[in-house]
Amino acid sequence: MNNLQIEYNFSASDLIKRSCSQIVYLHNKQKQIYTDMMQNGTKYQEKIIDEEKIKNQVADELRGCYTYSNINEKFIDKPILFHIFFCIDMLKNNEFYEIKSILDENGNNITTYPQWYFNNSLLQCAFYKSLLMNLDTDKLYTPKFRIKEGYKKQCVQINNNANYYLKFGEVGIYQIDVLNPEKIIEFYKNKINHIYFYNYDIARKFDYQFKWKEFDFLNQYFTYKKI
Repeated sequence: MNNLQIEYNFSASDLIKRSCSQIVYLHNKQKQIYTDMMQNGTKYQEKIIDEEKIKNQVADELRGCYTYSNINEKFIDKPILFHIFFCIDMLKNNEFYEIKSILDENGNNITTYPQWYFNNSLLQCAFYKSLLMNLDTDKLYTPKFRIKEGYKKQCVQINNNANYYLKFGEVGIYQIDVLNPEKIIEFYKNKINHIYFYNYDIARKFDYQFKWKEFDFLNQYFTYKKI
């Protein structure tokens, strides 16, 4: 790394699912969270993808990285690079799919769910689609952690503007269309600006304004419909 350059990595999934304060806490305490719900969700995702592979040509767990630069006011002479990493659950017929499970405590499919979970799932799709539309490449690749797990390394050419779908458990499939990707990306850049100092007071300023309100603020920039 150039000693005049500072770099920060962020998970797009974390930016959607966690508050600034929680991201700061997990970073400062060097903690990771992996719940039973997340594990069951991963199993559901793998099941859906395996079923699709029987019928269609499918690529799964493809990573993209959106990179931008900024200037930290305290170090005005040092450019900063921010990397936002995201993974596409499934690419089928050159269209993107996010797969979410709706399961009970025993891992069985159900069709009742909290509204915030549906809203967050839609918002995640809108954010990922916005990132795809603004990448400086038309390729996605297999993440390193998947290769270490024994999966084949892939580099897949994509149509960055292809359709994006949310498979929301057994409830249905929704198509997400982004009207203003730049506004959505700018919102999460602002969120990052309240995180990367890893200071609770700065993080709480964003949370005070937007915690539990991100969907309400951003849904003006995308639409969705059940198909």
